[in-house]
Amino acid sequence: MITNQRKACADEDPELFYPVSYSTPVGKAQAENAKEVCSRCPFRDACREQALALEGNAEAERRYGIWGATTPAERRAIYDTRRKTALAA
Repeated sequence: MITNQRKACADEDPELFYPVSYSTPVGKAQAENAKEVCSRCPFRDACREQALALEGNAEAERRYGIWGATTPAERRAIYDTRRKTALAA
């Protein structure tokens, strides 16, 4: 798809999207700052779906970073919910 829109993260430091820890105050603040950038992005949903496709069933150590305004734990919860819904259908 050709578009003249740019990813909101294109001009950001990539390290912003990879907090060392999500449980420390600094890591939580960094994750929230990254999510704020994502919230302005026209590709947020596509980015999140790409991360879910790549990481959805990956082991915990393979999941990382803020993608589509979600943390690895948030994406895992989305994946698990979708999987349970699909199995119930």
